[in-house]
Amino acid sequence: MEIRNFIIMKKYIFAKADPTFKALFKEEKKRLKKIVKSKVSIEHIGSTAVAGLGGKEQ
Repeated sequence: MEIRNFIIMKKYIFAKADPTFKALFKEEKKRLKKIVKSKVSIEHIGSTAVAGLGGKEQ
């Protein structure tokens, strides 16, 4: 029996940048800092962290 690897290609739909992402991150960061209560760095990374850059729809 021969085993073959198959790659399944997914179709990604890219959404335009949403200006609310920055505000949503700030609110989430506040909530996380209350929980963590230590000196950790909480950063916003990924496509939604870059102003004007769209991202993959969920």
